[in-house]
Amino acid sequence: MSKKLKGIMERELGSAFEGVNELVLVSLRGVDGNDNNQFRGELLAKDIHVKVVKNSLAGRTFERLGMPDVKQLLTGPCAIVYG
Repeated sequence: MSKKLKGIMERELGSAFEGVNELVLVSLRGVDGNDNNQFRGELLAKDIHVKVVKNSLAGRTFERLGMPDVKQLLTGPCAIVYG
């Protein structure tokens, strides 16, 4: 992925997470597609969002937003749940 594209994605993530004070990191490993869609749909109905992003990209974004501790928690495949 080019640096330009990574920069665009990082800015987009920054705007999505701006103002977020609390979040949960969850593993979706072993969850099939139907359960994943149901899980996301039920959360979205409560205005809670789920994002799966590359850990290094999310780590840089959270550092820039003043939440550097999140970076050390981003290990393995995980989803960021916030709302």
